Amino acid sequence: MRFAIIVSMIVGLAIRANAEPQTQTAANEIQRPLSIWQDAADGALEHVQSSILCPKQVDQIQRDNPFIFDPYGLDVGCRYINKRAIISYFFAFHPSENLDKSIFEAKNDLEFVNKNAHPVFESQYNFVYSGLDWTRILYRADNDVTEAIWASNMYGWHLSARFTYKGYNHDHFNSIIGDFSDAVVKRSGPRLKLCKEALVANRQGKQITKKSDLKNAVNRISILGGAFLAMAADDSPKASVGSSINCVESAGTYAEVPMVFWRSISAGGYEEKSDKITIVTTEKPLPFNLTSWGTADFLMDKGNPSALWALTLQQDGNNLIYGVFRGRPSLDQVGNMVSQIARGSLKPIGGYGANGKGINVILP
Repeated sequence: MRFAIIVSMIVGLAIRANAEPQTQTAANEIQRPLSIWQDAADGALEHVQSSILCPKQVDQIQRDNPFIFDPYGLDVGCRYINKRAIISYFFAFHPSENLDKSIFEAKNDLEFVNKNAHPVFESQYNFVYSGLDWTRILYRADNDVTEAIWASNMYGWHLSARFTYKGYNHDHFNSIIGDFSDAVVKRSGPRLKLCKEALVANRQGKQITKKSDLKNAVNRISILGGAFLAMAADDSPKASVGSSINCVESAGTYAEVPMVFWRSISAGGYEEKSDKITIVTTEKPLPFNLTSWGTADFLMDKGNPSALWALTLQQDGNNLIYGVFRGRPSLDQVGNMVSQIARGSLKPIGGYGANGKGINVILP
């Protein structure tokens, strides 16, 4: 059963999906988690995890507050409501789940939430908009009200919409879902396609705990990291870096700290040897990075084929190192470590930065 639950540890508020809307004053007081929603052009809200936009208005109806259904921002929505219609859009991350299950849950949800209006199933049809296969389910309810559910799957993200309106003005609302489909495919389709087609990451790395090996690895990573930052501060063409795309890989809660795990994919679809971890928070997410240091590994041990990976946190212009691994570590290893850092129980073991063209090496 889907309810719009805004997780208490994020914003301290829970809202039922189809409850009466709040007053405008109360709605304006809700703080949106910046790790999930960001302001975009023309008053739109961008869903960070998918890059899908919630426009400022739809069909001349102003947007209400966005919904968050899970602790990670991987199941969200936004609503537009006035006296003549209610329009809701939903985006959910389902990399391997069949759309039939989501449609079944949406129908059950509608029938349960609106049971006092006695909704009766009327029809189910398939449409194609912008290359996406959409399923539309219509219900008739009391007082000549139509309830419509729309659902589609785009590269592992389930898109759905819910329309409530008087009468049989189906063509008008069909055009609205068509416009929504066009906008989503044009803006977010290429990115989500690259993410969906990326190869599965090999995560069999192990944390380096032997003091002598760890010290040697941290020192080399710090020197090379500082050198790279110093090069990036240079205006010369050699410092330029190609664009990359952050793709959601998974999410989890570790020691009560919810977080999302991302992989970096090049614009050409090739895997880049770096990950990102964001803690779900109302503030700007802390920049945790997990990066391969193949160059440092080559200098350190030419006979070992497993590259070095380091977990770092950007803070006060420096990159603090909290862990070094031989090979790309599992998400559980990283999640447990990040939760310790967030609680202040894990201290950095080194770090690096750059001051102009100079290099800062931070010792523990």
